[in-house]
Amino acid sequence: MKDAHISYDLPTTRESGLPLPAAEIAGVEISLSADAGANFVVVDTVVPPSMGLDITQLENGTWIARLIVIDTAGQRSMTVDQPFVSDDSAPGIVTNVNVALT
Repeated sequence: MKDAHISYDLPTTRESGLPLPAAEIAGVEISLSADAGANFVVVDTVVPPSMGLDITQLENGTWIARLIVIDTAGQRSMTVDQPFVSDDSAPGIVTNVNVALT
């Protein structure tokens, strides 16, 4: 099992391109999926000024972290999906072994 730290930068503009004051960001919802994005489970909503989340004891496998910004009016941004691999398996084997007899 591995631990992960998810970090990000908060947006400074809205989808329209107009400024988004930091005070208008209520939080960032972080979800995880271990099944290629078929199902996401909300892990936490991180409230600024924090810009990251620690997740402990992830099983080995391919995961997707999904982040959504929520403003103080409850509007939700488009999703950002970031795949990553948790792998604490043993090292692979050596290759190209040669034994020379003399």
